Parts: sequence; C-alpha cells; structure tokens
Amino acid sequence: MSHAFRTLHQAMPIVAAALGRKFGVPVAVGGDEACTDGNSIQVPALPPQSELIPVAWGYLAHEAAHLRFTDFETYRQGASGSDPLTRSLLNILEDIRIERAIAAPYPGTRENLQAVCDHLSGRGALSPPKPDAHPAHVLTSYLLLHLRHRLLETASLAVSAHEAERVLRQVFPARTVHRLQGLLAEVGQLASTADAVDLAQRIRALLEEEKQSARAPSSGAGSASGQPDRNGQERPDESGQNATGTGGTDNQMPGGSVGAPLPADEQAAQGPTDPTAGQTSSGTPAGSPSGQGGGQDGGTPAGHNDPGSSTKPDSSTPSTSIPDAPHDALKTQAVSQTLNASDDDLPGDLFQQVRELLDAAGQGDSPCLLPRAEPFDGDPARGLRLLGVVQEESRRLRARLQGLVQASRLDRPQAFRHGPRLLPKRLYRAAVGDPRL
Repeated sequence: MSHAFRTLHQAMPIVAAALGRKFGVPVAVGGDEACTDGNSIQVPALPPQSELIPVAWGYLAHEAAHLRFTDFETYRQGASGSDPLTRSLLNILEDIRIERAIAAPYPGTRENLQAVCDHLSGRGALSPPKPDAHPAHVLTSYLLLHLRHRLLETASLAVSAHEAERVLRQVFPARTVHRLQGLLAEVGQLASTADAVDLAQRIRALLEEEKQSARAPSSGAGSASGQPDRNGQERPDESGQNATGTGGTDNQMPGGSVGAPLPADEQAAQGPTDPTAGQTSSGTPAGSPSGQGGGQDGGTPAGHNDPGSSTKPDSSTPSTSIPDAPHDALKTQAVSQTLNASDDDLPGDLFQQVRELLDAAGQGDSPCLLPRAEPFDGDPARGLRLLGVVQEESRRLRARLQGLVQASRLDRPQAFRHGPRLLPKRLYRAAVGDPRL
C-alpha cells in the first residue's frame, strides 16, 4: 500500500466524522455496506481515487437529513398497508422535503446531492421514461425528475425533466396532468412527514377521481339504446359515398333526419327507387347535380338537405372523433394501470441504487484506521539529512514568529496633544476635555 493510498484511505473517516458532527449524527466508515439504523450512518470505505467519494458524501447528507427531519413512525404508518404506488409517491415527496430542509442550514449539501444526481444520470439511472413504459413508471419518473430539477435546482436534470413531462402528457389525459401539476405546486410547502403522507394520498385520490370520471361518460353513452353505435356504423358508409360523389342524404328519412336509420328491408326496397343512387351506380355522366359535386348549382329537390352542406359534416365527423377515440381510451386506461401498478412496475428508490453502488465499490472488511505514525521506508542517511534541514528551517521560522508576537505585545502607542493621526480608541475622551487624542 503506497503512502498516498494510505493517506487518502485514512482521511475518509476524518471527513465523515466531521460531517457527522456537523449534521449532529454519528457516522462510521468501514465494512462493505451503506446503511442506517435510524440512529447512526455507516458508509463503506472506498478506494482513494474512486469516483464514488462525492456520491458517498451525498448519501451521507441524504441519510443525515432523514435522521434529523423524518418522523419515522409517521412514515411507517403512512407506508404500511398502502399500495406500491402510494409508497413510491411518499418516498419521492419525503426525499425532496428533507433534502430541501437540510440545505437551508447547510447549503453545501446541495453540491453533494447534485453530485449523486450527476453520477446516476451519467449511468442512465436518471433517464426520462419511454412512451411505451408502464404508466406508473412514467408518472413516478416524472415526479422524481421534475421535482429535483425545479425544487432542488439540479441543473443537470433540466433536459430529462422536460422530456419526462412530454412523455407524461403523451401517456396521460391532459386534465389529469393539469390537476397533478396543481398538487405538485404544494411540494415546496411541505413542513413535516405527515404533510408528505397527506399529499401522496391526495395524488392517488386524484387518479381515482380521474378513473371514475372517465368511466361515467362512457357508461352514459352506451345506455342510449345503442343509437350512437348505429350512427357510428353508418358514418363510414356516408363518407365512402361522398368520396364517390353520391349524396349521403338520400338514404335518410324525409326532412334530412339522421337520428333514426331505416330498417334493412325498407332500405333495400327504397334503394333502387332513389334517383341519385341510381344515377351514381349506373355511371351517369357528369352533368347531373349529384354527379357534379352536390349543391353547388342549387339543384337539390325540396325536402332534402343540400348534399354539399350535409355530407361535409358527416364526412368530417369520423376523421375527428373516431381516430381520437382509441387514443383517449389508451390514456384513460393508463390511469387504471397506474393505480394497479406493482413494485416491479415502479423505478424503485433512488438512494437504494446509491447504496448498491457504494456496497459494490466498498473494500469489504479492510481496516480503516485514523492517521498514525508510519515507518520510514527510504534511505536512513538521506532521511537524517532531510530531517536536519527541516529542523533548521523550523527553528528559524519559530524564532521569527516569536519575535513578531513579542513586538506586537511591546508596541504600545501613547497619546499626545499633537501629531498627524488620531487614536480611534481615545476619541471618547474628547467628551471629557482630554486633548491627548
């Protein structure tokens, strides 16, 4: 083991102990596991050149914030008996709250915590979700990235947070996203663990409300005697007829009503007698009013709607409502899938990943001692010469320092009635008429 290696290796306990005293929690360095028992924090000993040393300080600050600001009994009560989604929401909200709380008296912890995010981002552990990911994963990833970027001011997560919001709006209904962001505005005002538990439960209740509100219109539409379904089946036929130049209103009842289609036998009987349909099916030359595009010449018989005006709304209705219906149904289904998510569908605790990284990089049970005198491995004669030079320089510096201290003690300025300068310490004596200033 080289001298530099031993020096850095043995300095880590000093830094960790200093941080522990600063945060008011006991800290131990050593072993091969990063953990906390609710009273103290243990950080594994890392190699001196390890890139995880800043991550270890961030982990230490995070766990110290838990020990100082988290009410573990309230947290356990809020998490026990809850579903995986609520537990994940509570963990994210409480992490944000305590990290903001510890950054107020100790601003330097922001840099350590941002180092954790930077390292995880470089490894891809804090990347934005994919559109085809589980909706619960999309939601919790958005919360994690958005809140850390906005409230903890982690600049490295700006792009990921923006992309996560785009995916969230792509997966969930716009109304749900709008209401969710309204609740997230309260995260900065969380003052206790109980507030975090309450907000996590309110976010889940919001998703429950969105699920019920999305289910209510669909059930009401399906109870209207099936009429919207039959209209939906007729509209593609009408649009197809309009594309070939036929008037879609001739198959309707007199007066242009589209609410009640004729029975199949009556349509079969009426179809051949329809002059417009007959002309179109027989290939009438372009010259008839229906063959030239409908009511542009105003030649529509009375009692029928204008083909140009009646077919355009019918042909546009499927293009706007029917293609969007599956997309809206998928967004509504995403809310239900989020509520029914399991632990495997969620990204997991961020600092659990940090623990795993520190555990893997730890040096096991290797002893980690405080600095102590070490045997000299070089040439003894050369070492003695260097020792003599050092001692001589030390004596010279000691003598100069002692002279400066003695001179400062013997330098006692006295006040006189004349001179170019005033003694600030004696200005108060001007009030009693003492001219020696």
